[in-house]
Amino acid sequence: MRRVNAGTGAVVFPTAVGGAGGVIDVAWLESSAADQSDTSAMWSVHFGQVRNATTSSPFSTEVSGPTVRTGAICTLGIVCPDDGSRNLGDFMEIALDSFGYAHVAVPAGDQGGAIRDIWWRQDAGPSATTLPCAGGCTKTRPGPTP
Repeated sequence: MRRVNAGTGAVVFPTAVGGAGGVIDVAWLESSAADQSDTSAMWSVHFGQVRNATTSSPFSTEVSGPTVRTGAICTLGIVCPDDGSRNLGDFMEIALDSFGYAHVAVPAGDQGGAIRDIWWRQDAGPSATTLPCAGGCTKTRPGPTP
């Protein structure tokens, strides 16, 4: 087992999808605090891609996205006050499009605020279904085909 995230904050709602042989895309919410019940924590979306996952030395990259919540996240096993703090969806979802790029549906909402969903799309970097670019290039999502 290998750790994908490099941060030290609490992590909740991990989701993963497999691509070509040995490639896994993973998304999760990560806190600025080590304790998920910290009311001052800022939660952001993270995405990682693991390549060569079937070998003894897999390689992973990680990017972080927008902050989607401030405050505690109450999940199974964590007792929450009855103040509306459990207004965050209970899971995230990740899927690959026809180019092998990741799309992540992310729950978002602050304590006492409205619940909303965020759609986060990979638009650069290696696809989960193709070989990565060589020579340090940045491969971008192809445009629509007429």
